[in-house]
Amino acid sequence: MADYKDILKETLNNLGEMAKDITDTATEKAREFTGTATDFAKEFKDTATEKAREFTGAAAEKAKDFSDAANEKAKSFSDDPVKDLTDKAKKIRANTRLAFEASGVNEDLKKVYMEIGKLYYETAEAESGSYFEPLFRKARQLNEQLDELNRKMAEDPAEPDPETVIAEEAVASEPSSEE
Repeated sequence: MADYKDILKETLNNLGEMAKDITDTATEKAREFTGTATDFAKEFKDTATEKAREFTGAAAEKAKDFSDAANEKAKSFSDDPVKDLTDKAKKIRANTRLAFEASGVNEDLKKVYMEIGKLYYETAEAESGSYFEPLFRKARQLNEQLDELNRKMAEDPAEPDPETVIAEEAVASEPSSEE
């Protein structure tokens, strides 16, 4: 039996030494890993710090460029913003007045064109086969329709429509073609 006890003792001693070797190896590997992880973390921190410095520098440069551009724009403005606004208001008022005047001239021009058309119609109505013949026919139809309406109004003299009176007065006050 002594042999079994010795064999077991020796086996247990061998297992203890193997466990110690495994523990030592694991401890060494853990130290290596910790060193590698620490080196990696330090390298990552250094890289991140460098990237942050680059970004901050780029952002500062962009901010400086923006500030310089804003300063240049500000210099382009007048020292007196009230004067600038007053000048703009004067320009707008002058342009509005000119637009109103142009509108009046345009209305006068339309009246002249209408008078020219009326005179041409009256002088060229007898010509047949002209380019304007369809328009002449339409004008004759409208004139006949207008005559019929005037005849009906003359048969039943009721109170005149205020809009008709205003329109007739406006037509009567228009300058004639002789002017």
